[in-house]
Amino acid sequence: MTNEYSSKLISNLYAASDEHEAYEVVSEMGELLGEIYLYPIYDAYKKFKGGVWSHAFISAIARIDSPDSLEILKAVADDANIHNGDYVECLGAFEKVSYFEEPFLTRAEAILVDSYVQNKINYFLPELLRYLEKAGRLASHAQLLKALFENTKLEKDARRQALAAYLKLSPKKNISDFSENYAAIRNSDSEIILTKELLTWKGPAVEQFIAKVKSDGSPSARHLVQQKEEDKDRDREREVKRSVDEFSNGKEVAEIGAARKKINELSKSTSGIETDIFPEDETIITQVSTVKTRDELVSKCSSLRELVQNISKGAREHGFDLEKAQEYLSTVNADSLNKSLTSLHLFLLRKGVKVPSNLFGLREIVTLSSLLAAHQEDPELLPTLKKHGLIDDYHSDKWGELHKRLLNMYVAALNKLITSLEEFRKGQV
Repeated sequence: MTNEYSSKLISNLYAASDEHEAYEVVSEMGELLGEIYLYPIYDAYKKFKGGVWSHAFISAIARIDSPDSLEILKAVADDANIHNGDYVECLGAFEKVSYFEEPFLTRAEAILVDSYVQNKINYFLPELLRYLEKAGRLASHAQLLKALFENTKLEKDARRQALAAYLKLSPKKNISDFSENYAAIRNSDSEIILTKELLTWKGPAVEQFIAKVKSDGSPSARHLVQQKEEDKDRDREREVKRSVDEFSNGKEVAEIGAARKKINELSKSTSGIETDIFPEDETIITQVSTVKTRDELVSKCSSLRELVQNISKGAREHGFDLEKAQEYLSTVNADSLNKSLTSLHLFLLRKGVKVPSNLFGLREIVTLSSLLAAHQEDPELLPTLKKHGLIDDYHSDKWGELHKRLLNMYVAALNKLITSLEEFRKGQV
């Protein structure tokens, strides 16, 4: 039946009287594409070359797994008179096998330049950019890509594609340049396109740009950022709710997330502090599952230690040299002066917030998680566990209970910090 069906499709393809009819037959071949269809489709392409659907025949040839298909595509691409769309369909197949002959690269570059000159980019731009990028020829066209993004005569989707390729060439530098020259794009389509694109990226330069949007952006751009943040909050809340329902530590993780969020709300809105204390940290969710083995406890404690020590840049900028820092915190030394928890401790003290010597218990959590995260037992482990009433769980191999108690210690520490910030705010009234 399959042979009969294929034979019928080939017959219909040769009998097609117009391009669209032939295209529908090729579409019907669909997932059945095999070597038996290769030359009939190629014949159809030659018959209807230059038409609206000719690129679809090239795409079908490229999907057929045969050495002959590549040779056919080389012959097609070698024709100087074919449409740009047909040509770029060939490049997609060439890219997969890293076929980068100079004549093909030169024409691909010419198509990219012509897109700017003619103020028109067709559907094939992503394939064209991927081919030139993989061939190592896109970097030399950085300014052209930037110009394509800035060309208001082009469709917005094409501008976004050119922008994405431009940013990838040198992410930190190019994103920072847009931040520094933000006024030039404010209240324009470029601002919206750039903001939408960077909301899908991560990294310090991206965070700097988003902060610029929040402070200097147009209402539309600020709305995009706000919407994205609200979506992330909803997703996080759903994930936390799922975790509470499904995992043993869901309640503790939910409380940690809520406490960190409240601390940031307090610190950002408090005169004299006005900065987040904790950055967003997706690793919180990794703490929800039940610890069943010693090795799992090691992994959880390692990530918990990193979580506790992950302090926002603004909350680490205490501005003290060592001598001045020791006036506020006698235990500080040259090695610890700029470590994250010491920096937070000094930052809060300088602002006038009351801070106990153990930094609300955060230091103990880091010490415990560090000792438990070690693959070999440290001499300080057992005395430290005993000091905090955790020695029985350790000796009884109650790894899950031990992990949960560490999480509850973190919840308690965060709540103490909340209380201290609230008292500091009351003192300002």
